[in-house]
Amino acid sequence: MRSGTSFFDFTIFNKNIQRYWPLWGAYLFIWLLILPINLMFLNRRLWSTQDMLEAAQTVHETLPLGLYMAFVFGLGAAMMVFGYLYNSRAACMTHALPLRRETLFWSSYLAGLAFLIGPHLLTALITLGIESLRGVAAPESLGVWLLGQSAMCLFFYSFAVFCGMFTGNALALPIFYGILNFLVWYLRETIVSYVAQFLHGMGYGAWDRGILVQWCTPMHNLSGALQRDRGVTYMNRPEVLAIYAAAGAVLTVLALLVYRRRHMESAGDVVAVRVGRPVFQSGVAISTGLLGTILLYIFWGVSNPSNVSLVVGVILWSVAGYFAATMLLDKTFRVFHKWKGAAGLAVVILLFSLALEFDVLGFERRVPKVEEIQSVPFSSISGLNFDGGGNSLDLDEYSGLSTDSERLEKITALHHALANLPEDQRDRLGDNTISVNLDYSLRSGGSLIRRYYSVPVWKADRDVPGTVTYCVEQLLQDRELLRYNYGLNQQPDAGTMWAALENVVDAKTGSYASTGALDSVTSRRLWEAVQQDFDEGTIGIRYLFSEEASANQYEARIYFYWRDPSEDLPAHERAAAAADPYYKTHQINLLLTRQASHTLAVLEESGVLDAYRLEEN
Repeated sequence: MRSGTSFFDFTIFNKNIQRYWPLWGAYLFIWLLILPINLMFLNRRLWSTQDMLEAAQTVHETLPLGLYMAFVFGLGAAMMVFGYLYNSRAACMTHALPLRRETLFWSSYLAGLAFLIGPHLLTALITLGIESLRGVAAPESLGVWLLGQSAMCLFFYSFAVFCGMFTGNALALPIFYGILNFLVWYLRETIVSYVAQFLHGMGYGAWDRGILVQWCTPMHNLSGALQRDRGVTYMNRPEVLAIYAAAGAVLTVLALLVYRRRHMESAGDVVAVRVGRPVFQSGVAISTGLLGTILLYIFWGVSNPSNVSLVVGVILWSVAGYFAATMLLDKTFRVFHKWKGAAGLAVVILLFSLALEFDVLGFERRVPKVEEIQSVPFSSISGLNFDGGGNSLDLDEYSGLSTDSERLEKITALHHALANLPEDQRDRLGDNTISVNLDYSLRSGGSLIRRYYSVPVWKADRDVPGTVTYCVEQLLQDRELLRYNYGLNQQPDAGTMWAALENVVDAKTGSYASTGALDSVTSRRLWEAVQQDFDEGTIGIRYLFSEEASANQYEARIYFYWRDPSEDLPAHERAAAAADPYYKTHQINLLLTRQASHTLAVLEESGVLDAYRLEEN
C-alpha cells in the first residue's frame, strides 16, 4: 500500500473556520461597509456617473486605514487559530492526535490566513459587481487594494504567528507583538539619547536612522509607502508591500521551525522556548533601565542630569527589570538568589558607560580632512540675531556651494573648535548661545553627522583664531553663502515682482504700518539697489551678537514678491494663477540697515520716506 505525508488536514481547517467565524465575519463586515455598501449609498444619492467613477477609481485610497486593520486583525487571527498552545490541556489533547506537527501547523496557519484573504476576495467581487452594474468598473484600483491589503495582512499575521511560537501565555502574545513592531525604533531612540549625554556633538539627529530602523518598524515604513504624491498613480513605493509580503513568508517558515521543537508542556509560560529566555531577560532589563530613568527624570523635572546620576539610574532600573523578567519566567518572587546575572548586567552597563565617558572610539575627536570630504549636504549655524531672513546660516546641496575647498576649510575649522571646546565651557552661558549642525558626505562613500546644541560664544574670542566665535565669524563673512541664505541669488520675474516695506511708522498716525505693494518701477529699482548694497556688504548681514545688530539695523523690513510667469505653469494651474495673485508666490525679505545707501536713496527719491518713517531697531 502506498503511503504519503500530508501537510494539511481539512477537518482542523474547517473547525477553525466555523469556530472563529465572529472574527472573520467582523472583518468582512467592516470592509463591506467601507467599499461596496458605501458605493451603494452613493448610487442611491443620485450621484452622477462621473462622481461614481471617481469613487471607484479611489478604492485603493482606503489602504492607509487597512494598514491598521491588518495590524489588529492579523494578531487576532493568530491568537484564535493557535490559541490551543496557551492552554496546557488543549495543547496536550491537540498534539495527541495522530497528526504530524507540520500538518497541525499548516492547517491552523492557513485557516487564520483565510480569515483575512477570504473577506478580501469576497469584498472585491461584490464591489466589482456593483461598479459594473453602474458602468463605472475600475478593476485597476480594486486590484491594487486587493493585492496591497492582502500583502499587509500576510505580513502582520505571519509576524503574529512567529511571535506566538515563543510564548505560552495568551496575554503575553499581544504584548510581544506590539513591542516587537516598534522595538528597534524604541531602542534606537533611547540608546541615542543615552549616548548623547556622554559624547559631545552626538546629540539627537547625529545618528542616521538607517535602513535597519526603517524596515524593522513596519507600521511607520508601510504608512510612508502608502502615501501618494503628485504624479503617483496609486502609492509611492509599492515594492515595500511586496518585500513585507515576502518577509511574511519567511517568518512563516521560521515559525514552523520553532513550532516543531517547542515543548507542549511550556503552555502557560511567558517564554516557551528556552533560547528566548536570556533574550527576554536582557531585553526587559535594558528597556526598563533606559525608559525608567527617562521617566524618572521627567517626573523630577531634571533636563540635564549628571553622567554619574544617569549611569546609576540606568543600572538600578535595569537590575529591577532583570529581576522582574526573572519572576515572570520562573513564576515566583524568590529570584534574588540569581543575583549574579543582574550583577553581570550592571558591570556591562558600567563598562559601556565608561567607554562613552572616555570616548574610547574617538567619536568626539573625529574631524574629516578637507580632501576626505565630497561635499557638505547640510550644515547650519542657528541662534544668530534674527534679521527677517532668518536667524541661521545654512548650507545645503542645492546651493551649489557645498564643494568649494575654501568654504570646506572654514567648516572643518569650526568643527575642530567645537570638538576641542573645553568641557567646563560647554554648559556655561556666553554672550550668545548657538547650535551647529554638520553633515559631511565623504569620498569613501560614508557620511559623518554631528550635532552641537547650546554652544556658548563670547565677544572676546572674535579675534582669537581657533575659537568657536572666530570660526563662526569667518563663515558669516562669506557673501556668496549669505546671498543664498537671503535668496538674493534668485532671478525674479520682472513682470510679476513687487516690493513692500513692513514695520515702518506712518508719518500721519505715528503707528506701525505697511506701505503695501509699491509700483513696479520702484520695486525693480529697489531690487537693483538691494543687490548693489549687498555686493558692497552694507545690507544682508547676519550678526552673531544682538547688540551689534541693534546698532546697525532699522526695524523696517523690505519684502520682494514675485510669481513664475503663467506660461511656465502647467495648463491646469494657469486658471488658479489668474484668479489668485498670491498663487505660488515667491518671497524674500531682509532688514534695512543704516549703511544701505543705495536702497535708502531709492526710498527717498520715490517718496516712500515722505509718507513713512524708519525706526531704529
